Amino acid sequence: MRSSVLAAAVLCVLSVPAFAADDVAAEAPKVKWVLPWKADTALTYEVEDLDSQTRGGKTTRHRTTATAHVAIKAVDKDGFLQTWKYEDSKFDLLEGDQMLRPMLEQAQASAKALEATPLEVKLDKDGMYAGLRNLDAVARQLRTVMGPMMLVAAEAQVAKIEDEKEREAARAKLKADMGGAFDKVFTPAVIEGMVTRRIQDYAGFHGLELEPDQAYELDTELPNPLGGAAFPAKLQFSMSVDEEDPDDLYVSYDMAIDPEKAAAAAMGVAEKLAGRKIDAKDAVKSVDISDEGLFVVHRPTGVVEMFETTRTTKAEGTTKVERHRMRLVDNEHGHYWND
Repeated sequence: MRSSVLAAAVLCVLSVPAFAADDVAAEAPKVKWVLPWKADTALTYEVEDLDSQTRGGKTTRHRTTATAHVAIKAVDKDGFLQTWKYEDSKFDLLEGDQMLRPMLEQAQASAKALEATPLEVKLDKDGMYAGLRNLDAVARQLRTVMGPMMLVAAEAQVAKIEDEKEREAARAKLKADMGGAFDKVFTPAVIEGMVTRRIQDYAGFHGLELEPDQAYELDTELPNPLGGAAFPAKLQFSMSVDEEDPDDLYVSYDMAIDPEKAAAAAMGVAEKLAGRKIDAKDAVKSVDISDEGLFVVHRPTGVVEMFETTRTTKAEGTTKVERHRMRLVDNEHGHYWND
């Protein structure tokens, strides 16, 4: 069961956003990404997540699609209240063991259940992520839907035990421990990171003011959703204006988390799940996590027309690639993905 424990541990580490909102600074400002948020702002996006995982020469790929409605519900001196409502979530297993299909079907059921609870996101006056107002309600809903999904995923590991008695004993222990394992790992901070990670990435550069066509680099720290020390990371970013259409603004970034710190965080989660100290010989020594992203922005209004971010994680002989895309559908901007 060690692999499933470590998988859950890495999942929690992956919930950190690509950057901390307060870290993006600039010198010699010449081009500004204006804030798009007003009391009547309402945007609709096509959303696609394409995830792949390769281990031991075997690859699994699945796609999730949905529609996201983003709206500003309130504006005051402290900032904005923004809602994210998802609908029409669909999952598709593109490649891999068909035994994974029950887990994906459960994931789709979970997404459908969460559609009933729009995320109420707080933004500060600069448009940066400031918290999830209805975290308690989202956490309750997530617990309801995540429990069965975790059970399905763990059952896939139990099913590989050949001895029938050992298999049934492991299954019984799994069911008995599941509630406690959920509470140990899925703390409010972890849940917030999981459900708002993409939102935090989307909001991370709003209001940025930079000299165009220059590369900027800074050492930063990302909040640790598990508590404890923050994650050291290196962030590179740049901004450019389209020469042919000055209304198009492009913002790109790359980020890498310190691999040893990420591994330590994953091990901390694994030990919480296992309820014991993990032997040094089984410890994860390094977890390589890197992000790259691109925004296409309507410069006069500051509205994001397209956004793509890709996270690549390498650990324990496993490579996982998560690509997230958003495309504005209620505007004739003329931008499309190449594939």
